[in-house]
Formats: sequence, C-alpha cells, structure tokens
Amino acid sequence: MVQDRQTTVVYRLYDSEHKLIYIGMSGDPYARFDAHRREYPLMWRMVEEFEWDEYETRQEAAYAEKVAILLEMPPYNRRKPKILRYTSGGPKYRVYTEEERRFAVTSENSPLYRTLRRLADEKFDEMPNKSRARQKETGESGAAWIRFFATEAAKISSLSVNDFKNLVYRGDAM
Repeated sequence: MVQDRQTTVVYRLYDSEHKLIYIGMSGDPYARFDAHRREYPLMWRMVEEFEWDEYETRQEAAYAEKVAILLEMPPYNRRKPKILRYTSGGPKYRVYTEEERRFAVTSENSPLYRTLRRLADEKFDEMPNKSRARQKETGESGAAWIRFFATEAAKISSLSVNDFKNLVYRGDAM
C-alpha cells in the first residue's frame, strides 16, 4: 500500500477572545473554511483566528483530531469521539479507580484522567512489535502519543510522566 504523502492538518478555530470554537481536519484547510462559511454561517461569524498542526498522514491527523476534541471539548463539534467507555464499569474500571485514589486525581478530573489513560492503553495496544525494523516509525509515534498523555495526566495528579508511562507499558497499578 502506498502512503499518502499529502500533508493533512488539524485546525482550531477561535473567537475574538481566543476561546476555542471548533476543531477539524482537512487536506485543504482553506477550502474547508469556505465550506464552514457556507454550511455554518452562525459559527463562522464568530471565527476571528485559526491555527493548525500539520501531519504527514491522514491517519495520524485523524487520531490527533480525535484526541484534541476529547481533551479540549470545543462547543461546535457535534460528533464527540467515543472513548469514555471505562468511566463507569468495564474491565479497567477498578484499576483506574485505584490509580485515581493513589495519585490524587480529584473527582472533577476523573473523566479526563480516564480518557487519557484509555487513550494511552489503546495507543499501546496498537503499537507494533518494536523489534521489527520496518515498523519502528509506528512504534515511535505510539510512544510519542503515550508521552503526551502522560504529560497531560501529570498536570491533574501526583503522577510523574514516568509513573504514568510505567502504568501503561507494564499494564499494572504499580
């Protein structure tokens, strides 16, 4: 399979107070902005500025968009990615609950912690066997995402980045 070499961006639209309005993804952001202008004129009138991050593949951009929407919760994104399935029950519920208790995650930050933890677990599960050289780049990308989730988790808990990474890589509650 040939990789798509076209750059794809994840963009963020902001209002005049620099409050996030919307997060999207496109291979041609200016054409997408024109579409937003036509399809969502009320939202578009609020837009004062934008920024974007470039990704080498559409798949990586789609994942980045999903993560950004989950963590930043823009008000005009209608479809929210489904990831919070372990907030009330499921096989990891007790593990995450114990981690929250041990690492001083407040009840207010519990949904965010569980989202970060679940995203890290999913990314770890997707990572290929790192010993296979042709998949080294995919493994490095997964590790970079887990490091990002660890940094975000450290902001809302007493966990260090390394503690969080150890939880994910070992799959235990330390």
